[in-house]
Amino acid sequence: MRIALLTDGIYPHIMGGMQKHSYYLAKYLARAGVKVDVYHAIPEGQPLPTTPEGFTEEELQNLKFFPVHFPKPAKYPGHYIRESYIYSKKVYREFILQPQPDFVYIQGFSGWAYLKRKDTKAQRKKNIVFSGINFHGVEMFQQAPSLKVKLEHLLLRPWVKWNLRLSDIIFSLGGKLTHIQKQLSSAQNRIIEMPIGITKDWLIDEAPEQKSKIRKFAFIGRYERRKGIEELHSVLQQLIKEKQPFEFHFIGPIPEAKRLKSPTPPPWPHEGGKQPPHQTPSNQPIDLLTYRPNNLVPYSPSNLNSYLPNPLTSPSLTPWPPEGGNQPATKTSNRLLAYSPTNLIYHGAIRNEKKIQQILRDADVLVCPSWSEGMPTVILEAMASGCAIIASDVGAVSEQVDSDNGILKEPGNKKQLKEAMITVLNMDEDKLLAMKKMSVDRIKGKFLWEQVAERTIQEIRKISL
Repeated sequence: MRIALLTDGIYPHIMGGMQKHSYYLAKYLARAGVKVDVYHAIPEGQPLPTTPEGFTEEELQNLKFFPVHFPKPAKYPGHYIRESYIYSKKVYREFILQPQPDFVYIQGFSGWAYLKRKDTKAQRKKNIVFSGINFHGVEMFQQAPSLKVKLEHLLLRPWVKWNLRLSDIIFSLGGKLTHIQKQLSSAQNRIIEMPIGITKDWLIDEAPEQKSKIRKFAFIGRYERRKGIEELHSVLQQLIKEKQPFEFHFIGPIPEAKRLKSPTPPPWPHEGGKQPPHQTPSNQPIDLLTYRPNNLVPYSPSNLNSYLPNPLTSPSLTPWPPEGGNQPATKTSNRLLAYSPTNLIYHGAIRNEKKIQQILRDADVLVCPSWSEGMPTVILEAMASGCAIIASDVGAVSEQVDSDNGILKEPGNKKQLKEAMITVLNMDEDKLLAMKKMSVDRIKGKFLWEQVAERTIQEIRKISL
């Protein structure tokens, strides 16, 4: 079998959910013995690579790549639509020079020109190969977080609908997306539900026991209105004000100006000698696993006992700094600052997947408060890493998350988001562990790339052969 994969880019040359999906779809179809011709975008002005990164010699035996320049983005409204059509024409010019495949798999607008030629009367008389199209989240038909985004959606809608109707098959990620695409399709369309996959190297054997009494949350994504970061920040500010103990990790390019600040512990003791309310009561020992090292100042044995729940006795210690040692650049008082259980950690953009895995495997819950989504890969990555999930019930998220492994909420609903986080903060450890284990089991049963590729091949064979 030979499949032509038309896409607007492949990972890692272009970052994005559709581009990563194209990369792994090509890789695992090739592993299964399918010949795949990959037509993919490279930004205009960059050299066209002969062979993309990340494929093994065995996979490359079944892969052929046809890089095509994507036009430089303009600044006027709707420029992306025009640029996508121009790109699809370039792809079509490459496509018609190659041997006819058994099936054409189209990502987004990449097959626009191909579908247009197929729709002409002359072409309809010929033996045209079947095509399938995947618009992933069809987010232009989902709820918009602002008027600006809504206007952008309105510009895209008629062209998305046109492309969907001209394809023989519509690949849906499931959930609410199937209902949306049924309303957009025509009688000739067949809708096939097919999830996104994840690789086995993300998968842990089983969900780990909680290492810390402080619940750890994570968010992965860029700073974009539809990702719901504004609502998440608002809820976090409320939880901090209420002195809820948690740790929150942000992964993604979030600008410094848009980041929240962790509360600074007050001086100890306050002026006048009175101590503030104790943040680590005697029945709650200090958790060294979550203790923030930036709160540690030079040690002084004379005042150690006043800051610990249980007094310690220790032998005489060498004065700090040692004799002959260098003094610190700045003088700080010799005392241990009060531990603040609320921590906000912004890691910035991380390209190293191993580092992302490490953060997720140490977390308890992924929070995905988006206004619109397809089937977020980050949720699959968090599930495979042993996380429970708090997410908006949008797109195909309900295929990934239910009450067994997380909490679904309405998009943009800050009250529900806060309630979900408080529920997790107060949740029994055994119940949280059961949710995390269910996430891992669900990945094993449905979302591994080997399974997704095999199902895709089976569905294509039913139609094209």
